[in-house]
Amino acid sequence: MEMDDFTVTNIDFVVARNQNKDWKIEHLANKDFYILAFAIDGKAFYHIDGKKFEIERGDILFFQKGQVHSATTAEHEPWSYYSIAFDLDCDGRLPLRTKAAAFYRYEKLLQRLYYEWTAKNKGYKTMCRSLMMELICMLEREQNRSRTGMIEDIKNYMIENYDKNLTIEQLAKMAGVSKSHFHMLFKESTGMSAIQYHNKIKMNMARDLLQSGGCNVTQTAQSVGFDDIYYFSRLFKKIIGVNPSSFIHSSDIPLA
Repeated sequence: MEMDDFTVTNIDFVVARNQNKDWKIEHLANKDFYILAFAIDGKAFYHIDGKKFEIERGDILFFQKGQVHSATTAEHEPWSYYSIAFDLDCDGRLPLRTKAAAFYRYEKLLQRLYYEWTAKNKGYKTMCRSLMMELICMLEREQNRSRTGMIEDIKNYMIENYDKNLTIEQLAKMAGVSKSHFHMLFKESTGMSAIQYHNKIKMNMARDLLQSGGCNVTQTAQSVGFDDIYYFSRLFKKIIGVNPSSFIHSSDIPLA
C-alpha cells in the first residue's frame, strides 16, 4: 500500500478477544469497513480466497471491504487478538498477512487504542483515528523495508546467475509479486528494468573476461549466456561503449 497522505476517517469497533477454544467464524465479511487483526498469542487457522493460513503471535491480517473469511482457533492453543474495523479516504492495500517486526511496539499501540476506544473520554475518536494512522504508517514503512530487501536479494541472484537468461516471470515469482508490480519495484530501486540490469551484469562480466585474456569474443559471449555472437557484440557496444573485439586490446575502458 502506497499511502503517503491518507486519513483514517472512521472507526466502527475496536475489540480485544481473549483465548476461547470454541472460537470460530464462518463466511464473515464487512462490506463497509476494512478489518485489521493482530495476533497476541496462540494460533488460528484462516480460509481466505481459497487459501489456508496458520496465524500465530505477531501476525497481522488485513481484510479488504467485503472480503469473505472463515476461521477456527487451535484447540490446545486458542488465539487472542485485537481487531479493528476502520475506513480510509483512499484505497487501502496492505498485504493480506504480514508479520510485525516489533511485536511489543504494535502491542503497546493497540493496547492504547483499545483503552481509548473503551473509555470514550473526550476526544477519543480523534485519538483513536490518530493511533490507527500511526499503526498503518508503521506497517507501510515495514513493507517498504521488506521490498528493498527483496530487490537486493534478486540483484544478488542475478549476479550469481550471470550466465543464465532469466525472465521477468521467474524473477517476479521468486519475489512473490505480480510481473507488473515487480517491474515497478525494481525500476524504482535501480532506475532500469530487471532485464537491462541483468544485461549490464553480463556485459561487465564479459568485459572482465576479455580483459583477462583468457577468452576470445565467442567464448566470452557463451560464458555469459549468449549463443548469438552478433547480438552479444551489439549489446556489449551499447552498454560498454566499444566493440568487444577492440576491448581485448584496451585496459582503459570504464566499468558500465
